[in-house]
Amino acid sequence: MARSSSSFPPSDTTSAPDPFPRRESLLPATPRGKRQKAFLRAFAVSADVAASARIAGIDRTTHYDWLRKDKKYRAAFDSVFQDRTDDLKHALYLLGVEGYFKPLFYKGKPCFAERTRTLCQLADGTTVFGDELPKGARVMAAKRLPPATANRWACGR
Repeated sequence: MARSSSSFPPSDTTSAPDPFPRRESLLPATPRGKRQKAFLRAFAVSADVAASARIAGIDRTTHYDWLRKDKKYRAAFDSVFQDRTDDLKHALYLLGVEGYFKPLFYKGKPCFAERTRTLCQLADGTTVFGDELPKGARVMAAKRLPPATANRWACGR
């Protein structure tokens, strides 16, 4: 993903670099336009309407009023929304293909990490684990493998 993985927007959105320079020209340089830009910058980071409204210093419903009444704001918001949607879809895809990390503890000490792996069949007929895919590889089919049971008793359970 191109953006930061942090789920919280920066506290000072006025000094943050603008994530959408081509869209900035759509909004006027009025106090309202500045609030709209602040909202869109926060939304580009958090994808959360309520949190973005708090950061921009507006009520959450103001954003929805702008969407209904202001075509330029609507176009800028749609563009930011599409970017965030693409990022979230990519994150979900990676979660589905690579699995997730689940640490296991026994008496407060980490024992091992149970890892869910996915075996992928590539277009050239070879197979490889999902987390070891070469760049540009085209996956034809994927099969999730159960976690290894050999390490299940590594903690003395």
